[in-house]
Amino acid sequence: MSYDSFATTFSNSRKNHPWPELEYIIADMKTQNYSSILDIGCGNGRFLEEAQKLWYVATHYLGIDSSGWMIQEAQKLHPDDHFEVIWMQDLSRIQESFDTLLFLASFHHLESQEERIEVLHYAKNLLSPSGRIYMTNWNLRDQVKYEKDYQENGDFDIKIGEFSRYYHGFTILELEELFGETWYKIIENRIFDGGRNIVSVLELRF
Repeated sequence: MSYDSFATTFSNSRKNHPWPELEYIIADMKTQNYSSILDIGCGNGRFLEEAQKLWYVATHYLGIDSSGWMIQEAQKLHPDDHFEVIWMQDLSRIQESFDTLLFLASFHHLESQEERIEVLHYAKNLLSPSGRIYMTNWNLRDQVKYEKDYQENGDFDIKIGEFSRYYHGFTILELEELFGETWYKIIENRIFDGGRNIVSVLELRF
């Protein structure tokens, strides 16, 4: 099933949804003086909406998503910013570097370990030497409400409206091993306050 087939349902489900993790991430971005952003799995551009509330403005922003509908919606909401339909697995199409790479509730949709490793390797080519990756993954394994959606091997099939979508429920240790295998330095990797998300902050390891 194409993501476009339920993009509207998913977009509506995110409206007015609290995102305290993003406040933490943007505060760190301000501290690092980061101003160029690649938003991987940008959806309807919600990062920009939240950033504006926190008085953060990027000098260069590119949002990518696999859903053409989401990209159209993002462009309507943020006409001064740039968006493209690019799959996460096609990061090699992008030929520039950024201070900040965002994987906000997007990385956990990759269905195989091979894809995850490949995406993280491509990401290294897009990150400036002093830049950071900020990633959030749903902390599915510690939330009772998702027990009914568990399949096997950490995989979940979660119903959103009348549709369902694949998620991988990472553990802290699993992410640590993945980041180590792909040669990243871990600045932060923890379950965020409230327990809903795992927040990871990464730098290139030299």
